Amino acid sequence: MESEMQRENKDSNPVTGVSDIIPDRFKGLFFEPPFLEGKDKTLFWNLAAAVIDERKPETASDWVAVSDLVASLWDERCFRRGAHALLRSGMIDVLRGVMLRQEKPSGRTFTLDCVASEQEVKDWDAGRRARSYYGGTPTQSEERAVFLTDSATTEAELYAHAFQRNSETLQDFERMIAARERVRRRLRKEDAHRRREKAREQTRNRAGGRIGDGQ
Repeated sequence: MESEMQRENKDSNPVTGVSDIIPDRFKGLFFEPPFLEGKDKTLFWNLAAAVIDERKPETASDWVAVSDLVASLWDERCFRRGAHALLRSGMIDVLRGVMLRQEKPSGRTFTLDCVASEQEVKDWDAGRRARSYYGGTPTQSEERAVFLTDSATTEAELYAHAFQRNSETLQDFERMIAARERVRRRLRKEDAHRRREKAREQTRNRAGGRIGDGQ
């Protein structure tokens, strides 16, 4: 039986738990991709454990297919996350531009150096405020809504401008996501084919056994 400490170690380290269900000769098929800060490591190995539990691989081909599926699912998730982050960043940048257009002239006279310095400060402050409006809290969302209303701007307009500015990169993400989806469909078909063949073989073996018993 597992000790309480061993169970705690498994819970705190997802790699340990998944590693226990992967045969040693197939562990080389699973490797960690680069992770962002947060719980991505746990998410990755939980995904691997879920796919292994569903597919119940036995042969080398089964384990290769599971490894390919986990990698494809994870890549697809990362690409979707990247596309969403790009749009969010674009909306923040568009909002920053709206804030700069709302700035009233100070009425003061500056030298060229001072004008540049003042503009840099305005850019930085507008960027800071725009990012704070997308902090994710209800208060920040409400402040953003009030500002957009006062500016006669809608969230949909921010989204449209952000999409337009980043359309080429977003299309690249879409192509990569579509490629991973095709991989998933192919792997699903191959897995279904293997399962059917395995079921047929088991049926033939049972039929052969009954014939042998009758003789």
